[in-house]
Amino acid sequence: MAKPAWMYLPDVGTVSYADPSIRYPIMWTFAAMVDREGILWVPARNGLHRYHGERFKTYSLGAGDAGDAGEASPEVFSVYPGHQGDYWFGTSSGLLHLDGSGELHNVTDGFGLERHEVRDIRVSEDGRRLWMVQSQGPFLELDLETRSQRLLLEDEAAVLMGMDRDSEGKLWAGSYFGELHVYDPEREALRTIRLKEIGPIYALDVASDGWLWFGAGKQGLFRINTLQPESEPELVGGSDRLGTDLYTQVVVRGEGRGQEVWIGTLENGLFRLRDGELERVFESDRLNGAVITQVEPVGDGSVVVATTSGAARYNPATDQLETYSSLDGFTALEGKIHATYREGDTLWM
Repeated sequence: MAKPAWMYLPDVGTVSYADPSIRYPIMWTFAAMVDREGILWVPARNGLHRYHGERFKTYSLGAGDAGDAGEASPEVFSVYPGHQGDYWFGTSSGLLHLDGSGELHNVTDGFGLERHEVRDIRVSEDGRRLWMVQSQGPFLELDLETRSQRLLLEDEAAVLMGMDRDSEGKLWAGSYFGELHVYDPEREALRTIRLKEIGPIYALDVASDGWLWFGAGKQGLFRINTLQPESEPELVGGSDRLGTDLYTQVVVRGEGRGQEVWIGTLENGLFRLRDGELERVFESDRLNGAVITQVEPVGDGSVVVATTSGAARYNPATDQLETYSSLDGFTALEGKIHATYREGDTLWM
């Protein structure tokens, strides 16, 4: 079976779309991804849509069973694949789980939790434990076998916005109030690094060399060595160059001298750190005022950015910025793109 193509970018400026003969009432798409079998998943306001090359199947978010497409669906902020053909979704209505049989369950309701926004998810290698951060709720560990929960951070007003896991299995979560929370599942220990007047930590990324990079709205770009237990954050690029903006995305690719750090902002455009030099790649006015929500470097040196109004591809070598919007076929992308997924030369969003 041929894999469906949502946005294919093998060459600069080359774009193709899903089969135009397919007609389906998908409303306001927030994120999309393709699984290992080539099945396209499209979360939208009218449900969670599954397309396997022949037809769509829609799952409502009511009682957890497949339902009508007309039922409203929450925003989807994160998608995390399980280990048995299942998927986890962090949404504005809590944590959802699509099991291997195709049944959709609201895990937040099942655990008796309040329906807070689940911003990010990680699952242990054995599939038993799940960690999630919430923007208006606690930092939680769920035991999926015993159906028990552990409160990792007692401050429910922490407003956690993003999370990543380092090579030793520790979880790093950033808060809107400028705190880094580090949880070690093996020791069951939590460490909180409080940074005075640093601003919101909205985006972070652990690089392959063990350094965690994050942006803080009032100060700039920081990094911390996750391999050193008592390491403290160090400032790499200050607000005098990045501005006191909200950093919506921080992405690290490569190692050593070839390493690049890409920083997307709310209003100041896109920045890149390479060979110790911090440069503004382009300003936000080139995106017609759209906010950068995702950044994905691609193999030829260019970078694809998802925005609040579509997507764009920038080639630093030629300084060309090609934008893709509803005029180019993005008929379902009328809202924010919260997540992207890369599979070879195919980018899903």
